[in-house]
Amino acid sequence: MGARTVLSVRVMPTKKGHSEVKTSAIALVFVSSTLLLGVPCARASSAGGDSTYYTWLQECLKALRQDVSKMGVSSEAAARRFVVDGYSIGAWGDPAFVSEFSGRAGGLMPVVSIDPAKTEKTVVLATLSDSTFETGIKQLSELSKRDNFVVLFARKTLIDKAKAAGLRVDAAIDNHACEHNGIIEMDGKWVVPTEPTANIAALWTWTAEFVSACSRLGKLPTVWQSIRVPGAADRNPLYYGMKFLAGETAPVRKRKLGLEYLDGVSKLLADIHKNDEKFIRKAGALAAEARRAGAGVHIVFLGHALESQLGCDGDPGIFKRYTGGSVSKDDFVLGVGYDMLVRDPTFKSARDAALVSGAKRAWSFTSYSAEDVKSVPPGDIYIDQRWALGDAIVTVPGYDVKILPPSGVIGEYLFWAINAEALRQAR
Repeated sequence: MGARTVLSVRVMPTKKGHSEVKTSAIALVFVSSTLLLGVPCARASSAGGDSTYYTWLQECLKALRQDVSKMGVSSEAAARRFVVDGYSIGAWGDPAFVSEFSGRAGGLMPVVSIDPAKTEKTVVLATLSDSTFETGIKQLSELSKRDNFVVLFARKTLIDKAKAAGLRVDAAIDNHACEHNGIIEMDGKWVVPTEPTANIAALWTWTAEFVSACSRLGKLPTVWQSIRVPGAADRNPLYYGMKFLAGETAPVRKRKLGLEYLDGVSKLLADIHKNDEKFIRKAGALAAEARRAGAGVHIVFLGHALESQLGCDGDPGIFKRYTGGSVSKDDFVLGVGYDMLVRDPTFKSARDAALVSGAKRAWSFTSYSAEDVKSVPPGDIYIDQRWALGDAIVTVPGYDVKILPPSGVIGEYLFWAINAEALRQAR
């Protein structure tokens, strides 16, 4: 059977938020939107492709927007553990999710690694996946048994499955990924995953409300400034080993930061869709063409979350990682990066190999460095990620920098949208 897309309409369960969350593990708390009709896994089959992924993601962001108040229940409880009770904070589960939360421009500095067998007194932000579900349940159960505050990020079907398996966590956040994770059904499997992108969007929205809750307790956690910003190499070490900023903190009202983050990401996506969709479609067409010809379809990544995406649940297997060496003239090379092309050795190697062979090429990174934009070879496809220097979009009184990065969501979107478009054009 070939690829097809369907309209999925889901009615989410409702549950009122609790006034407080106790320290001990409780049954799964469903943090989902109130009667959300249809975070669509696809529109009509005639649409499909990159527009399908774009439409789903914008609907996902709208659904998360509706959930910001409910996220405040767990973020406030977590902030109290973090500020008052001396807990640490860290991420566990999907490698992309963990990497995205760790050492991130605009992200929290005092982030610890999670060991399911040892970690305690920690706010644990966690994910589950279909392929590692049983192991994940066991390890999350171990974390929940000790004195941790566990927040699970997953799509509703996984949350329901975890509940049925007896998992007890302190809160569960519906990330509004598609019911089957994948957005396209192909040969009986759902491919082109939505879960990784949805997890990152939900993670930073929750973090926004966590920072806000900390401020209302009189503290602001230290945050990273992007090392691309002049002066960041001197600024960041000033906060090494510090959990909070010194001095008084102005309280930030609930919902403000979460909504600001979601609105900023939504605007960036809309700008990309308006100005660069034609280039996304061209990249998808070249990938489909190379695949039909039996040629190589190569990918090179640069970014926290992207590095672990190949082979994840729902990956349709179109792209293979470029690991060096030559490519043929019939191959297609895609680079989804951060803010550079030729200054990164892996990108430079892929570009040079593709140039020598005459292979087709497409590149995506943000455009604040005119030098790197000019380094895109003539005739190559360039997709601008459009986020600004600093990779942070939320302003918080008391910080010397903006916080919360959009690039993780944007990079995931572009890679999977190109995959979706390649499948559409291969039909």
